[in-house]
Amino acid sequence: MKSIVSCILLLYSLHVFGQDKKTIINLNFDPGFVTGDVLGNIYIVKGSEVLKYNESGTFCCSFSDRTYGEITSIDVRDPLRILIFYKPFATIRMLDNNLAEQSLINLRKLDLADPLLVCTSEIQGTWVYDNATSRLYRFDSSWRPVSLSNDLRQDITRTINPLHMAESDYWLILLDNNSLLVFDKMGSYFKPIIIEPGTNGLLSHDEWISISGSMIVRLNIRNGKMSESALPFINNAGIVYVLPRKIVRITDKKLEIYSN
Repeated sequence: MKSIVSCILLLYSLHVFGQDKKTIINLNFDPGFVTGDVLGNIYIVKGSEVLKYNESGTFCCSFSDRTYGEITSIDVRDPLRILIFYKPFATIRMLDNNLAEQSLINLRKLDLADPLLVCTSEIQGTWVYDNATSRLYRFDSSWRPVSLSNDLRQDITRTINPLHMAESDYWLILLDNNSLLVFDKMGSYFKPIIIEPGTNGLLSHDEWISISGSMIVRLNIRNGKMSESALPFINNAGIVYVLPRKIVRITDKKLEIYSN
């Protein structure tokens, strides 16, 4: 009886998770990293190339240029204004929704000595974290400076080495090893939040959404409350990404897309 019940539960689990599973994209390469926009599009970065797939997993378009080497980061918060960053050259490329180049910006010409991280800001703006000055710079759509933070070494009282930067409707965050450094939309330091070391995640509205083991963890930045839910698959092997409206897993050169 016990084995029969176990089989029934297993079949039920496969049925439920099978409903959540949307599609599989077969790849002949190992992606550098994956991201997604609010429209459900998925972007796969492979060296100096970006591949875009729509919500159904159908290939849409691509961008490739080896002039500046491998892509360091990509920000698709605004699907009509995609930001690509090449850190060794302190250069940003702006692409449209078809991944056609719209502009090219050399950040050193804006008096930034060592730009380490960049991300999209609202109203077609851009945030830049400069490692040489430990400051956050915000530029408008014409690349005029509109906001400048304090020296973060004074506010945070320690040396930081941030790995990721993102903006939401409410916050700007720097991911620094085992903490989220939280700032308001003007770049003023708000507070740190301790997280698991090496955790990647998604900043969405008022939440930091990440993966811990087999669970999706939602952390409310404002009040610190946390909630958990199970991943939409049984085995969490491979690399798992949290995207807007989706959970993506890469394993055996396959990209599995699940609704979130």
